[in-house]
Amino acid sequence: MSNAAGSGPPLRWQVPFVDGPLPELPPPVSDIPSVFAFSLAKAGSTLLFNLLRGLAPAAGSVFFSLDDLMFKQGQPLPTAWPGAARLFHPRGYCYGGYRGLPRHVIPPLNDSRVLLLVRDPRDMIVSQYYSFRESHTVPAGAGPDHPMAMARAATAQQTLAQFATSSAQRYARRFEAYLALGFPWRPNVAVHRYEDVIFRKAAWVDDICDWYQWRIPAETRQRIVARFDIVPDTADPARHIRQVHPGNHRTEMDAKTIRQVENILDEAMAAFGYR
Repeated sequence: MSNAAGSGPPLRWQVPFVDGPLPELPPPVSDIPSVFAFSLAKAGSTLLFNLLRGLAPAAGSVFFSLDDLMFKQGQPLPTAWPGAARLFHPRGYCYGGYRGLPRHVIPPLNDSRVLLLVRDPRDMIVSQYYSFRESHTVPAGAGPDHPMAMARAATAQQTLAQFATSSAQRYARRFEAYLALGFPWRPNVAVHRYEDVIFRKAAWVDDICDWYQWRIPAETRQRIVARFDIVPDTADPARHIRQVHPGNHRTEMDAKTIRQVENILDEAMAAFGYR
């Protein structure tokens, strides 16, 4: 899905903050324009952000993920710190790690190039179910009240059909936040779909670099792609990359569950071409 022109509301929002010290921002290494990358959990987000961690330094940009730092500190996601806006500079950085809109103001977002990676939410729900049950990492030292530990415990007691409705509602809220800010229609936002890129990673990396206007040698791009070009032969629930083939929900969900999920996510699915 290509980005299209549109005005939309300004890319700003405000919600209550949580207390805690702000992390230090690594110093920039160039004055290259800053860029942003957003996605959703189980939409190929880990692949995208791993690729950007390799590509950004080669482009002269510093990759920085506030969400990843929050996760490592055991903070529930998404949250924010007072003064977080000062971490976001118009030049020198590639800001990523987002699997939903953050709860802090990002001053340069309106004027920066943004990439949004989405996936068929029916497949994301299946992937999330097995991830919560089997493979998702709980931060070291996290107690039983940590959100990920609680999700693991709750999902272990559910069938996929039971899990799917609540998961669909969570995803609907994430999609609605992107839609409310006009992401699919903004001229500074490029929407990439998991189904269109997962089996063409080298070409996808070329598209990413073209969109961000990064000049990176072809051999460097190829080396980074090779590191993350993983396609399991069979589904393995215990692995983070359980399986990558689009349409997996058709064999994992019954028809009634699929209809329920589609009813909840109808607007998002239509907006991103999944209906």
